[in-house]
Amino acid sequence: MKNIHALCLSVGIATASLTGFVSHASAASCSATEASEVTRLRGEISSLLKKNAHSGVVSSSEKLFALGKQGCEVKPDDYKSAGYSAQQLGDIAAALGWYKAGNATNDVANITTRYGEVAIKEKAGDLAKEGGMPFAPDERAALERATAALKKNGKYEGFLPLGKYTLGTKTFEAVAGKLTKL
Repeated sequence: MKNIHALCLSVGIATASLTGFVSHASAASCSATEASEVTRLRGEISSLLKKNAHSGVVSSSEKLFALGKQGCEVKPDDYKSAGYSAQQLGDIAAALGWYKAGNATNDVANITTRYGEVAIKEKAGDLAKEGGMPFAPDERAALERATAALKKNGKYEGFLPLGKYTLGTKTFEAVAGKLTKL
């Protein structure tokens, strides 16, 4: 697999097998049954996207990516659909990974210019964004996801919309291209 990964990198093909994503180049083969399941899953994902059933899209996409690990073809649009749904659910880290795996450079740029990576490892109170809750649904979902994680276990590692925040009595800023630790 290392040789395939190195070869793909040398010719500019994206691989993400080391991070749990499937390489576009695969040495294994896909059985007829598995190929049929990939087709079924793509249809299911398309239907779920039309209904804005983003949790279902992510779940079905993960099944499709598992088949990709067995040698079935995973297309860039498969990653883009999964990334879009993860983004709508506020899981910006997963969205970014899937967009990168699908070579969706515009979507990657959209995230990297609107979100900053944060690592909060202390429970210090309620999380609030200066200026209030964001209007964009994906930004709102990301902030709600972080808030829920902090309330549940006192830590959060992921992405927040750019801006200034307070966590209890502490303040910090989510900055594009920079990891903010608290």
